[in-house]
Order: sequence, then structure tokens, then C-alpha cells
Amino acid sequence: MAMRYANKRQNGSSLVELLVASTIGLIALMLIGSIYVKGQRLYADRSQNLLLIQELNDALRFIKEESHRAGYNGDSHYSAMLSGASNVIHVSGSQMSYVYKTRESPQKWRGVSIKSASDSLKICTKSNLEYIPSINFCTRFYSLLDTNIISVTDFTLEQKFLGSSISSAHLSISTTAKLKHTAHQYSSEIKIMQRNWR
Repeated sequence: MAMRYANKRQNGSSLVELLVASTIGLIALMLIGSIYVKGQRLYADRSQNLLLIQELNDALRFIKEESHRAGYNGDSHYSAMLSGASNVIHVSGSQMSYVYKTRESPQKWRGVSIKSASDSLKICTKSNLEYIPSINFCTRFYSLLDTNIISVTDFTLEQKFLGSSISSAHLSISTTAKLKHTAHQYSSEIKIMQRNWR
């Protein structure tokens, strides 16, 4: 009797069923792959945008923190100014420069100049100076941003004085930068209250 059941014809999948199953599996793989690729592109796009925002905000935060020292002159009763400057923060076009005391005895000064040039934010500093430098003390500028990937398209300095007898002023810095070879662009503005050290 066991032989009778063994001789029965076994039924398997037909070629048509196999092709239909393969096609459904292939379509499912293509959909999953497409969703994955779109997700990766979205992630890369967002990462590039965040990189631009972080780089520009870090540069502007550095400028703001550094410029709060402008004019500091220790125990003296007047604010320090660059030789030839009429204001604590000397603004000329798209460049701002200032000096502050870093050490009392012996006296040491630090000169800082920040400008927009060659589609970048550039800085020049000279430390441990024994004297207050002139307005044009800087010759070598270094970029605050990665010039290989970020291009500065706008850098505007606007200085507003708070009266003739007060040496304080408001300084607004507006900056727009873009990520090279992409459509990403970001604008930011900082406001600096120039201190009155008098």
C-alpha cells in the first residue's frame, strides 16, 4: 500500500507562478531601494544645510565675542583706539578693526581686523604688541570659513553711534553665505554693542 501512495504524481510550482513571484519580489526590492535612495539624498541635503548654518554661526559668534573686548585699556580712563582711528571699532567699507589691552605690566596689545574678501570672511590678528598699531596694521588675513565649500555673498557692516559725547555704538553685521555647488544659502545678522570703557 505504501508503494501506491509513492507513485502518485507530485504537484509543484509551474513556471508562470515562479515568474509572477519573481516579478513581485523584484518590484518590492525596487520600491525599497528607491525609498532608501531618496532618504539618503534627503539626509545628505539636510546635512549640507546644517553644515552651512553651523559654520556661519560659529564664525559670527567668534566675531561677536572677540569684538566685545574692543577698546579695553585696563585701568585707564579712556578706551583704546588704533592709531589714526576716530572710533574704538574702526569701520571702513567691509572691514572692521580694533585693539585692546591683553596685559597690564608690561603693556601688551592685541590688534584684530576682520573683513570680507575673495568671497570669504577673513581675520588678521597680531598679539603681544608693545604699542598700539595703526589702522592698516594687518597684511596677512586668514579665512574664518572653509573656502573650499563655503562662499560669502554678502557682508555688510553698519555702525550707529549713540551721541557725540559717548564713545559707545551699535554695530550690525549682516552676512549671507552659500554652499558651493549647491543651492543652499543662509543669512544671519548679529548686533554688537560697542562698550564704553571710559
